[in-house]
Amino acid sequence: MTFRTKSGELSLKSLYASHISANLAPEKRDQQIVDHIARLLAEVQKEIARSNLDWEEAKPLLRPQLAPSEYLRKGPILSFPFLDDVLVALVLDFPESYAFVTNEDGKA
Repeated sequence: MTFRTKSGELSLKSLYASHISANLAPEKRDQQIVDHIARLLAEVQKEIARSNLDWEEAKPLLRPQLAPSEYLRKGPILSFPFLDDVLVALVLDFPESYAFVTNEDGKA
């Protein structure tokens, strides 16, 4: 299952892959699922919070982030060339996670 947001995708693929490879006891698997869903919900909350930020609120959260150039295929992130296969993207650095700034965000 994949959830699409403005900044990309939130997927259960990694949970499934780690489930298969970890061979955990049932109670540990349950906790792994709870933790993964909590991270997904944090991403959704972050997405909502980001959509409500004005420039003055967003400015102190902005950070440069080196990323593979292939990240441009995931969505229109605000970025600048750095090396052949590396770019510098802007992210909003939240306490529990970060979100890439999209081109649309940069126009606002």
